[in-house]
Amino acid sequence: MRKFVPDNVVPERLRKELLDLERRLDNVLVQVEGHIPTGDEEIDRDFRAQLQARFADLARTRRTKAEEAAAWAVNGGLGGDLELLNKSSNLAALDEELQRKLFDAFNLELRYSGDTDEVLIRVTLGNCPE
Repeated sequence: MRKFVPDNVVPERLRKELLDLERRLDNVLVQVEGHIPTGDEEIDRDFRAQLQARFADLARTRRTKAEEAAAWAVNGGLGGDLELLNKSSNLAALDEELQRKLFDAFNLELRYSGDTDEVLIRVTLGNCPE
């Protein structure tokens, strides 16, 4: 079975999810290998079909998680905007064009409430599972 878990690159939660998916896929294969026919072709066919569907579902989920892990391995899960993130520690000091790029890259939203003098800040990082 191919392993998709890069060492020391992705968040621990994502590593655990990938390892769990690998374990579950292995368990499905063990069930297939250890299957003893019941003698009832319809029941055996349903059993094989359910195992195949379950394996396919787990494999698709693993592929999605592996792609997510690859994004983290390449750039920390920030969609290639690491340099922009490093420049963003003081928004007010940035020129307007760079501020706009930052807002767009991270789906940054600032909402000011005049009643309470509070600012709600919302940031969305693509591929960031934590």
